[in-house]
Amino acid sequence: ADHSLFPYFTDEVRRRLLQEPALGATPEERYDALATGAPRIYTTLDPAAQLAAEAAVASVLPDGGPSAALAAVDPRTGYVVALVGGADYYDAADPVAQFNLATLGMRQPGSAFKPFALAAALQSGIGLDAEFEGGRSAVVATDAGPWRVENYNQLAYPDLTLLEATVFSVNVAYARLMTVVDPASVVAVAQAAGITTPLEAVPSVALGTQEVTVLDMASAYATFAAGGLHID
Repeated sequence: ADHSLFPYFTDEVRRRLLQEPALGATPEERYDALATGAPRIYTTLDPAAQLAAEAAVASVLPDGGPSAALAAVDPRTGYVVALVGGADYYDAADPVAQFNLATLGMRQPGSAFKPFALAAALQSGIGLDAEFEGGRSAVVATDAGPWRVENYNQLAYPDLTLLEATVFSVNVAYARLMTVVDPASVVAVAQAAGITTPLEAVPSVALGTQEVTVLDMASAYATFAAGGLHID
């Protein structure tokens, strides 16, 4: 791929190659191998998917607005087919334009992290029909003291099953779920699925309070799509 066309993707490939011992023992040797050896490198980028990804990001962001990141992973192969790392890699006026938000940017995933808690609950024998108390907010006792949780938009819910709590993404029910699910098992599920950043085993991990990358989230969701098989 032409570097000028897909700079964020190409940059990430280069970054990984510079960490690849097969290319040389030191970063300097690897850099020389890339620069002078002109190795032929085949990547997983799909230009049509990449252009669609860039258009999708552009369609929801105003000009001069914030940046966004997108990663698209094929669940069958683990191939990264598209990667948007920012608004414009070549924006000379932006000092962080070349920082790849998709692979290096750390953000709280929020409720997108709940499925890892759901999987940990199912593994521990808690069924989808298990009932949890609803309400607008909850105070849950944890090792670090009381944990106060509110639903999005402060919505109040009746008692609901784990399935309903997932469908409606109810924070209060998930906080109560974490009183019977070991946070360490949620961390283990997330890491087995493809989250590579270190996670603390605390109850709030279920609500996505700890930072991860966009690429890791795409990779981990691909694991669900592949029926639980993670492919790097």
